[in-house]
Amino acid sequence: MYFVHVYWSPDEKKVGVLATGLNIWNIAWDLTLDRGIPFDSIKPDVRRSIEESYRVPSGEDAILWAASSDAQSAFFRLHPDIKSTYR
Repeated sequence: MYFVHVYWSPDEKKVGVLATGLNIWNIAWDLTLDRGIPFDSIKPDVRRSIEESYRVPSGEDAILWAASSDAQSAFFRLHPDIKSTYR
């Protein structure tokens, strides 16, 4: 993984995870229903959360930006405690 972002809804009833590396992976879960939900149902919130946490260039889609080398660098700057052998 090069970039991982976890989004929690304000009421903490839904969670979404976006991870990038060789591919883009995502999952979303409704904790009230205790089952997976379509990632698209929280995708705008995940996008906004990434934009609030990182300096996503203006006009770029934050979800697609998350797969870039700039996102990888920003992720490791924000999380210096994470050690990786492939950086």
